[in-house]
Amino acid sequence: MCELLGLSFNKLVSPRFSFAGLLTQTHRHKNGWGLGSYPDGSSSAQVFKEPITGKTSSLADFISAPQQLHSKTFVGHIRMSSCGGDSYDNTHPFNRFYCYREWLFAHNGTLRDTSGLQSKFLPLGQTDSEKSFCYLLGKMGEKRLRPTSRGNYIGFDSNAIAGIREILLDINNRGDGPFNCIFTDGTYLFCYRDISGRRDLYYLERKAPFQRTVMRDTEMEIDLNIEKSQDEVGVIVASNMLTDEGWTSFAPGELKVWKNGIPVDSRLVPSETVIHCGAILPQG
Repeated sequence: MCELLGLSFNKLVSPRFSFAGLLTQTHRHKNGWGLGSYPDGSSSAQVFKEPITGKTSSLADFISAPQQLHSKTFVGHIRMSSCGGDSYDNTHPFNRFYCYREWLFAHNGTLRDTSGLQSKFLPLGQTDSEKSFCYLLGKMGEKRLRPTSRGNYIGFDSNAIAGIREILLDINNRGDGPFNCIFTDGTYLFCYRDISGRRDLYYLERKAPFQRTVMRDTEMEIDLNIEKSQDEVGVIVASNMLTDEGWTSFAPGELKVWKNGIPVDSRLVPSETVIHCGAILPQG
């Protein structure tokens, strides 16, 4: 099983603590690691990834240094492969250009049937994950789901977010398998949990007053009051709780969206639906 990481903040931050927490599990997730960001608020993504364990990667060590990477948005992933060999093309996060911005995407789970995930966006590798990303962007294009722009980038309205969630549900059902994913255009962070809850997904919203915290599976204790500015707010999303703080679980089928660290939307499975063997069926 792979692990996901997403960060969204109102200020430029370093990912070093959260990324370090993710890398503690690379002894079990040996098939690749990756971290993508948007330096200096750019619309272009910067992606570091390798098809090897992060535990032995000198590149992973380098970008973990506090002075190396700063961004408002990050997407990270460690891979235990179930589809596609160990290669750069099969390593998350994946990136594609859509609506004048470069998008990042990472997935946790295995889609057993990708035959229905055809798109004008073509995958470079062999993973079910990249196919689902291509399908997502292709359907967004077909449905004209794009950020509002009146000369300048404004963002996604509630109708567009609702449309994106419908595509995620469609992928989840067409793919016939667990589907957790995190994706972003650099400003909006979209985080979705599998409709049947077959993979965990948690979030932690951080704001002042901060506290001391301990990283998982380590004795590393961090005083966040020293590390954080008092006006900094944001969220960390991960497959497993990375610290001893008060994390909250996503509900099955829930999509949550943040914009520069601020929550803007949350959508649950409608009460008039039921879940049966991974499929969503209307009641009545």
